[in-house]
Amino acid sequence: MPALNHAVTLDHAKQIFRTSRSTNSGKEGVAALKGHRRASRNTMLSPNDIRRAAALLVQRHGESAIAGAMLHAHEAELRGRFVEMDNWRRIAESALHRFDA
Repeated sequence: MPALNHAVTLDHAKQIFRTSRSTNSGKEGVAALKGHRRASRNTMLSPNDIRRAAALLVQRHGESAIAGAMLHAHEAELRGRFVEMDNWRRIAESALHRFDA
């Protein structure tokens, strides 16, 4: 069952697109206090964010990070979330370049 465990681990990468908002101040909640930056599903990630996400995924999952990112891109496309789809495709491309280098 290693494939099942691996699929569950890839879901943690989705945290890049989750937003944590505080209702009291209107600013980012706990994530902001810890120094982590979160983006909504409709936010285009910066090139630096893409490189960091790709580096983290490659470090944790190796070459399967590319397949995982493309799977997330395909799922986002099916749901009509095209900005999220583009972000995942850019992460997959950046991960691929890490192996070409």
